[in-house]
Order: sequence, then structure tokens, then C-alpha cells
Amino acid sequence: MIGDNIKKYRNQKGLTQKQLAEKVGCATGTIQQYELGKRQPRIEQSQKIADALSIPLSYLFDVQIGYEENKTEYKKPLIEIISDFLRIGSPPETSLSLKFGNDTQDAAITGLISILEELYGKVEAKTVHDKDNKIIGVYFVIGLGISKFILSPENLLILYNVTSSNIKTLVDTLKDTRNENIIINEIRNKEQ
Repeated sequence: MIGDNIKKYRNQKGLTQKQLAEKVGCATGTIQQYELGKRQPRIEQSQKIADALSIPLSYLFDVQIGYEENKTEYKKPLIEIISDFLRIGSPPETSLSLKFGNDTQDAAITGLISILEELYGKVEAKTVHDKDNKIIGVYFVIGLGISKFILSPENLLILYNVTSSNIKTLVDTLKDTRNENIIINEIRNKEQ
């Protein structure tokens, strides 16, 4: 996913892998591995790549979101999509169904917000209104007291995409591949 986007934007800018690597400050082989999907860049490295390509970081992460209205797909600004997701600022005359891709992804983002609440104590979605009281922006205040910080909707979606792309590696290090009967017997033996 991110590797395809690195390659796409690198090609659009007319850069070779070597030229991009020089701009980022890494080896050409590193860029090759990212583009082939053999390695995933850390968020700091992703930001360096985005800067070298003169694109927003969110462009590297397939943030493909839209909504359905009368079963016809539309694209909306990210601010409005997040507003709909949080059930704030939705126009009363339209019934919107947010689609980050599928129900599993929608639930995962809700779970991510819960994890942020557990880690930092509080997550509050806030809106910015124009003079007609129309929502023109959304941001998230994370944490309590003097340790509060802000996450933009784009950053929340990047956090989701980075988490999703790295969770397989984590699970691969934790998974138990022994026969299920061995595990059952081990659990039974612990109970005795």
C-alpha cells in the first residue's frame, strides 16, 4: 500500500529511486524495499519521504474515504467525513452512511479512539464553525490538563493506517503455531 504510493509519487515527480533516497537520506535499497512492500517505513521516515516528494504525509497512506447517499458514491472533504463519522455537523436533510472502506475499518477506527482514550485519558472531537454556524473544521483534543495535544482528522487516519500496516508484524511475533490440542492440554494443566 504505502510502497505503491511512494513509487507512484516518485514517478510523478520524475525521480529515480536513487534520487529519492538521496533526498530522504537513506540507501537506495531501502526505497526499493519500501516500494516492493518488503519493509514498512516508520512514521518519521514516511514524513521524510513525503517532504522529499513535496506531498502531504496522508498521500502516502491510502486514505480512500467517501460516503453513500442514495446508494451513489460521492467524495467529500475529509473534514465533513470525520464530522459525519462523529455524528456532528451532518446536514439534517441528508442521511449519511460513512464508509472508510468497510464495517471492520469503521469499527477499528472507533477502537483506535478508545485506545487513545485509555492511553491519554480523554479524546474530544471539536468543531470549528463559520459565521453561519456551519462546520468548517474538525480536530481532536487528546489528553488531560497541560499534557493535552491536538490530532487532525488526517493524522487520526494516518495513525489507523500505520497501526493496520504494522499489526501483522506484531502478531507474527506473538502468535503460537503449536497444535491446538497441545495448547488445550497446557491450559488444562495450568488449572490443576
